[in-house]
Amino acid sequence: MQNNYSQIEDNSEFSLFDFASIIVNHIKFIVYTIGILMLLTIATLFLLPNKYTSTASILPSGSPNSFSELKSLAGIGTSSNLNENPSALFPPILKSLHIANAILSEKYSFHVGGNIKILTLEEYFDEYDNDKLVYELAKISSFNTDKKTAVIHLAVETKYPAFSQALVAKYLFELENYNLYKRRSKAKENEVYLAKQLSAIKEKLSAAENERERFQTENSNWYASSNAIIVKTLSRLDREVEIKSSIYLFLTQEYEKTKFEAQKNVPIIQILDSPSLPTEKSSPHRTLILLLVFVISLFLTGFMVIIYESIKKHSRKQEKEVLDHIKSDLKSTFPTISKYVFRTKNQ
Repeated sequence: MQNNYSQIEDNSEFSLFDFASIIVNHIKFIVYTIGILMLLTIATLFLLPNKYTSTASILPSGSPNSFSELKSLAGIGTSSNLNENPSALFPPILKSLHIANAILSEKYSFHVGGNIKILTLEEYFDEYDNDKLVYELAKISSFNTDKKTAVIHLAVETKYPAFSQALVAKYLFELENYNLYKRRSKAKENEVYLAKQLSAIKEKLSAAENERERFQTENSNWYASSNAIIVKTLSRLDREVEIKSSIYLFLTQEYEKTKFEAQKNVPIIQILDSPSLPTEKSSPHRTLILLLVFVISLFLTGFMVIIYESIKKHSRKQEKEVLDHIKSDLKSTFPTISKYVFRTKNQ
């Protein structure tokens, strides 16, 4: 081994044999370090709880317009495009603060080991700040859309299989509720607008009919009167009632059509796969983590001993150069003494 180090000192670069010699020389350090790191990793992994992922998949009814897809890919999509493409609309709804607050406010009841457990997400996360709760909920939830099939996949991961399933079911319920009662499509906006206009014209029609009735009551012989003012006023009142009646009839027809259109435009949520009850853990992957820790530890410890030997080699080379320089100075300054000293040392 001494010869190996002398060879290392003589060469300016390490050879493959030098690397092997260094590793063998520091094998105890490498084994002990890796062993300690592996033991710490194993202890940490046993402290980590198993987690279970419940999944579900949904397929919105209807197929998106091809031009809407092109607009979306080009980055020029609008909110109307989302209404045409429920597969693009539903994931943002599921990630919205409105849905998150509904999920967080619920108290969940599920089975754990044959017993019923009642739990809220505040208790599960041991957190009561709403912003932090929304962040934690987003970490355990995922929503992905298959671009080819437009199927939306939901997944929630918690420490309890039934709890994960309950959360996925709650997501589906809130999505359906929002879709039916909260979402405002263009047809829904038209429905609201026509309802307001219909109410306003109804009041005007009622006022015009009341005005005509009042005038006829004040002029009891209006039907036989030849008075030009009475005839003119009555004709004007009849015309007002007829116009407003026509408008009211037209708005009523449009309102009924728009109500039907708004209902038709609401995409139906088809549940392809109901929320699953996981039986196998989804994380942590202990074997994979141990393997990664072993490989990384082996690389780092090997790198450390090589760097250490490189520094030692460089230091020894500098020391040798300094000693040679001192010897040269001594020989030039005290040639007789130095000649005697070095000759004795060699002997």
